[in-house]
Amino acid sequence: MENLLPAIVFLSIIPATFNRGFFSPASLALVLFLLFVLTVINYGDNFKISRRNLQSGLGLIFIGVYLLFLFFNGGIYQKLLIPTMLIHILPLIFIPAVFSFQVIKLRLTSEKFRFFSLISLAFILRILMIIATPEPAIDVFYMLKEAPIRLLSGINPYEAVYSPVYAGVTADYFTYFPGAFLLQIPFVLIFTDPRVLLVFSDIAGGLLLYLVGRKTITAQIIALIYLFRPNSLFIIEQSWLTPLVFFFLASATYLMKYGKEKAERLTAVVLALLASIQPQFIVSLPFFLAGITKRINFLIIFSIILLSVILPFFLINPAAFINDAVLFFFRPSRQMFSVPVYLSLNLNTPYHFLTGRDIPIFITGAIFILITVLLLLKLYKKNYHKSGLKAGIVLANCILYLSFFLLLKFSFINYYYLTSGLVLLYLTILI
Repeated sequence: MENLLPAIVFLSIIPATFNRGFFSPASLALVLFLLFVLTVINYGDNFKISRRNLQSGLGLIFIGVYLLFLFFNGGIYQKLLIPTMLIHILPLIFIPAVFSFQVIKLRLTSEKFRFFSLISLAFILRILMIIATPEPAIDVFYMLKEAPIRLLSGINPYEAVYSPVYAGVTADYFTYFPGAFLLQIPFVLIFTDPRVLLVFSDIAGGLLLYLVGRKTITAQIIALIYLFRPNSLFIIEQSWLTPLVFFFLASATYLMKYGKEKAERLTAVVLALLASIQPQFIVSLPFFLAGITKRINFLIIFSIILLSVILPFFLINPAAFINDAVLFFFRPSRQMFSVPVYLSLNLNTPYHFLTGRDIPIFITGAIFILITVLLLLKLYKKNYHKSGLKAGIVLANCILYLSFFLLLKFSFINYYYLTSGLVLLYLTILI
């Protein structure tokens, strides 16, 4: 199984590389196979890994991922020529540095210089993407940009109307929980662009992988794989919150390694902020509880923070809040004008193609609940050692969300960007 770990990293990345993550039979088959392999690992015996062998395998994977990044590093709404050219030219200069992870042994100081040079490149490319695409034609960008302004103007973001993007669609909805726009307030006020928060979150997520992996060369490679995945700049351009979500999950994992009461309280805060972005991330709570010693205090802190963020906006207008942030995702497919439901990478797309119908929600819901229960039983039943418990929690979250996205009616590239990040986080803990 050790020899398969680098291949699993590549397998988690490749389905969302081509066709910008839209459905194809090959992509669905690869995602299903990835879920199968992760499930086998989860229910198999623990295994020890050789860091040297893993480093060599991941070095090759990094070269392959970076080469794919060279071909899939753009967006679709770029308007300014110079930053667009720099996005394509700058990564070419660093090709020797990428190959050196596999063929050249450097001194410690040189290794760190090489690593942080590539980190700086990842940051610069993301900023260039924002500059090249000042106004992407996607509703998420305008929701995240304008909701903080509406709020500061005394308007409830769940009752506001945003700049129209799609012909014939009135943008009178905000489909995230309040944390999504509350966290954006300083970034929108200072930079006038919500994607700046996502850039910092993405870079911080890569650095957290480096820290979780104890700053080894292998951890450097994993962090760089995370930052140079194909279409990673496209995720930033589109304003999807996936980098922020991964940052919170990686932060919670990093804090758990200390096992102290203060770290546990901070973990509760981080998970509450995660759940304040979208409701589905609340499901991570019982998994992380497996690694908490003072669970009652943890739940109290989590609940206070989450309710403090959500309740004010719910109480102002319960109907508007529920309709936007919850019921929007349960609308019939024909009413989701802004979402290409039947192009998404999931099980529902081929089912609809063959039958003309959607998979009933009670079936997908029941399957997801069953998967969640089975994962929790496995996690709480097995007597893990400390590092094994952290790895088990991350692996369970990876399987959980991968299953959720496959069962969801619409799942796109940003969803699988998250699960590939969790695969890398799991691998980082193993080393």
